[in-house]
Amino acid sequence: MPVHAAEAVGRYTYDEGGRWWWSDTMRATYGPRAGGSQPGAVGVGSLLHRIDEDDRGRVTDALAACMTHGTSFAVSHRVHAAEGDGRRRVTLTGARERDDAGEPRVGGFVLDVDEAVTAAARHDAQLQLDTALASHALVDQAKGALMLVYGIDEQEAFDLLRWSSMRLNVKLALLAQRVVAVVRAAESLAPSARDALERMLDDPDAPPRRRADRCEVTTSTYGPHGPVVTVGGRVDPWTARLLAEALGTVWSEARAQGGLVVDLERTAGIGAAARHLLAGTARRADSDHVRLRVVVPAGDPAGMVGTLPARVVRAADGALAPGRRLGAVSA
Repeated sequence: MPVHAAEAVGRYTYDEGGRWWWSDTMRATYGPRAGGSQPGAVGVGSLLHRIDEDDRGRVTDALAACMTHGTSFAVSHRVHAAEGDGRRRVTLTGARERDDAGEPRVGGFVLDVDEAVTAAARHDAQLQLDTALASHALVDQAKGALMLVYGIDEQEAFDLLRWSSMRLNVKLALLAQRVVAVVRAAESLAPSARDALERMLDDPDAPPRRRADRCEVTTSTYGPHGPVVTVGGRVDPWTARLLAEALGTVWSEARAQGGLVVDLERTAGIGAAARHLLAGTARRADSDHVRLRVVVPAGDPAGMVGTLPARVVRAADGALAPGRRLGAVSA
């Protein structure tokens, strides 16, 4: 049974006796032979029929911790297609709540985050997401919103939240509350939400950025200090994926040459997610014995010296070769 656009968000409850209630979308996602196709099916095992074997342990552990300790969760995992051909990635969330009789149970929702489904379902999914988020812990709400808006996974969403919390000196729960409020106010999962989230996570006082600010990433395999990745325009959490792709493309050559240059001289701005990505790249470079050089504009307006101490250099130090165009994304 396919998951239609207007049904992108499924719902469920699971009580202490192991009994399930699933919406039609839950049955479409985990059925038809899963327990939700028969109301009242007992046991966590009835959920696992279509979940990838490597992901089953995380799902069962999350449900058990939620039921026993009240730990809310958002677990990204793979589900085999009903026809047995291919897999989708979905996110299952849950929080402990009480039924009409006051008995504890786990309640939550499932989001099909497959790219084709999300592209067709953004508007309807947002309306249902807003309702579903109301009953769940703030941090899990924020993670789910970031996963949908930016197309990142659960751990990446949490890392971005935690890193932004530390950098802005804002408590994680308060930052999560702001993330959810921004997504709700944007009334959509696409560019307006991305722009508003980027301003909030990076610089809440910054004016809205111009549509003319484009992210362009080019690569050059050989240079005096190793491969060169050149970035132009503004890099936000959405377009940072293009930078991540470029870094992955040249990494083996960087290891072979022992160096890598990331040229940010032509950037219009480096957002929170991009700085987080570059900090992770620096750690990976240390592990792989790659000398990382990050070239910044005069004055270092993005404050990269604070993010990457001892790796920031002036443009004149880079000897940057002309790059091969990897792609461009409208900001």
